[in-house]
Amino acid sequence: MKYVLFALLMIALLVGCSTQVEVPQEPDTPPTEQVDDTMNSPSEPAVEEPGAQEASKDELLDQGTQEGSMPVEEESVQGDDLVAEDGVDQSTNDTIDIIKAEDHVIVFEENFVVEPKELTIKVGETVTWRNNAKNFLHTPAWAHMSEKSKPLRYGEEWSYTFTEPGEIKWFSTAKPTAQGVIYVEE
Repeated sequence: MKYVLFALLMIALLVGCSTQVEVPQEPDTPPTEQVDDTMNSPSEPAVEEPGAQEASKDELLDQGTQEGSMPVEEESVQGDDLVAEDGVDQSTNDTIDIIKAEDHVIVFEENFVVEPKELTIKVGETVTWRNNAKNFLHTPAWAHMSEKSKPLRYGEEWSYTFTEPGEIKWFSTAKPTAQGVIYVEE
């Protein structure tokens, strides 16, 4: 038994005293971002091409007419009316279509904060509730509502078009103290 113990100690000593080979490590440098070094000439203003993530004017107008969505207005601006932010006149003969959406959005924020708490609209206008709170599923509700909302997850929205005048006292079913008032006028 003594010899076995002695042999194990000798093996451990030999392994501990042997030379170790170091493997070189790569330096800890963060990945670099690739930058497009191409520049537009001064005579050619930078123009964004409509991409896959941008919707066409017709698609936006179609979305604006769908049930439960916000009304959309269309406005045309002639090139002569355009001035760049740096004050340089960028006149062209092109027409640019600008889409405006009614700004009746109620937002659930963190800690059950609601903005705005009061809102005045006209009959036929749409209000959109947006949940920006990561901690709760908010469901807007009020007495005698004709259409029920599903619980809104973080980032989701729900819209309702008001068809009758009156005072609507709404609340979140997740936290009834998260509430507000909508005044619907003729």
